[in-house]
Amino acid sequence: MPDKTVDELAEIIARLEAENAAMRAERKVRQMLTEADVLKIVPFGRTTMHGMIKQGLFPRGTYASPNSRFWFLDQILRWQDALEDTNPHFNPNRGRGRGRHPRISVVKGP
Repeated sequence: MPDKTVDELAEIIARLEAENAAMRAERKVRQMLTEADVLKIVPFGRTTMHGMIKQGLFPRGTYASPNSRFWFLDQILRWQDALEDTNPHFNPNRGRGRGRHPRISVVKGP
């Protein structure tokens, strides 16, 4: 009887090891970006980015050490995807350029 439980435990351990190996094979490395890398991607500067972080409008980033902060690329991509939904200034029906205001035609006299 004890041998059967040992065999069952061995099967469970083998199954868990196989699942763990499959999970490790599926896992992808997340690309890390420094502040300079993030500023190359986004259309604003450092001060604006830090203000947006304080307001909760931009991902905070992760500290690797007391003086070294980085962002994961997937966090920035998710922020870009959610920007249209969360940005109060975004209006897809807003006009642009010359068509924004009606033209006024001036007729010169004789």
